[in-house]
Amino acid sequence: MLNINNNNGNVSLVGILITMALLCSSLGVIIRTNNKYEKTASRAQSYLCFKYSLLQTEKYLKRMALFNTTLSVVYPLTLIPATAPKAKIVHNALKLSQNLVHLSYLKKILHSPYCSVVQSLLVVKNIPYKSIMRVYLKRKPDGTACPARKKWKMTLPEWNKHSKKISRFFLNATFKIKNKYSTKIKIKTKEVTNRAWQAWRWSHGLWSFFSS
Repeated sequence: MLNINNNNGNVSLVGILITMALLCSSLGVIIRTNNKYEKTASRAQSYLCFKYSLLQTEKYLKRMALFNTTLSVVYPLTLIPATAPKAKIVHNALKLSQNLVHLSYLKKILHSPYCSVVQSLLVVKNIPYKSIMRVYLKRKPDGTACPARKKWKMTLPEWNKHSKKISRFFLNATFKIKNKYSTKIKIKTKEVTNRAWQAWRWSHGLWSFFSS
């Protein structure tokens, strides 16, 4: 009777060990699958944010260029006494409308359905037109908005609700325009590995958001 109990005890112990081994193995598979899913979801979310930001920025640049062209055409009419009264009304309305386009762009980027707060702020930080506190456009005497540069970069890190660690990669876009009237925009994109992390942190740090 004693031997039978010992045998039953051994069988029970072996069964418990096997069950624990199976549970640990299953848990490991679940963790690996979840990590793989999070990496895939994080990459997909980052690319959706990148695409959305590129499309909105391209539309913004084209609209700004069209407004600049129209402003430059109307401005000479504000200097002619016969046309000045009505021309000034049109000219001021164009400037107001252009600034509304600018504010609309900022709102769309900051309330992007795909980007995290950090990603949205980095897009806003690198807007190509000169402005006061990113809100009011700076203008030339003829009323046209002033581009800060003809070529600039937009860098987005892999920071979203799916990424828990430091960015594994960065998405870079290089924009180039001929002048403030041109609607032709050249855009080059590429993915950069996290080796560029330190350089990115110092050149795009959020602590310098209002410094330029």
